[in-house]
Amino acid sequence: MAVCDSNYKFILTDIGAAGRQSDGGIWSRSDIGEAFAADKMNIPPPDRVFEGPVLPYVLVADEAFQLTTYTMRPFPGKGGLTKEKCIFNYRLSRARRMVECAFGILSSQWRIYKRPINTSIETARNIIKATIVLHNFLHQNAEDINCYSEITNDPTLSEIETTAFRDLSNVGSNTHTREASQIRSIFMDYFNNEGAISWQETFV
Repeated sequence: MAVCDSNYKFILTDIGAAGRQSDGGIWSRSDIGEAFAADKMNIPPPDRVFEGPVLPYVLVADEAFQLTTYTMRPFPGKGGLTKEKCIFNYRLSRARRMVECAFGILSSQWRIYKRPINTSIETARNIIKATIVLHNFLHQNAEDINCYSEITNDPTLSEIETTAFRDLSNVGSNTHTREASQIRSIFMDYFNNEGAISWQETFV
């Protein structure tokens, strides 16, 4: 389980959970997840987006995770969503690809992720830690790395294949608080108004 930044670097990791657990379950029982839930992560206070509204800093996640005041996940359901909700889901997906690409880059750089790691659990943890540290070191100043080309204004995607990491969707608890739902609605309103991008309606 990991948190990545917009430069494909891993900034928080939790290694060692059983692979058959859901993403949401692993997150809620991890040290990272518990620290976020206990408000111990020193998240920066809400800030103004350019000249737009004041919005909180949040993690970007998929359907496997619970909607919280610090974690945004898509609106559930593929059919019957309003255009505004579809645009929110699309914008969230664009941001989430940074995380997916970080895992894709990691697994493509280190061949050990192309097959089962046949070693002790402790050695496997150390191997994963080492590759993550090396990954971050190699990408410290690699400003030209783009795993897809729509970073600025090109909607054409070319995603890296992730063979060692699977995206677990529609898993885990999806309950959420009213406050978290209100925060998601504020983001949705921003993405559909002053924060809109020119091509987003083409993709929904």
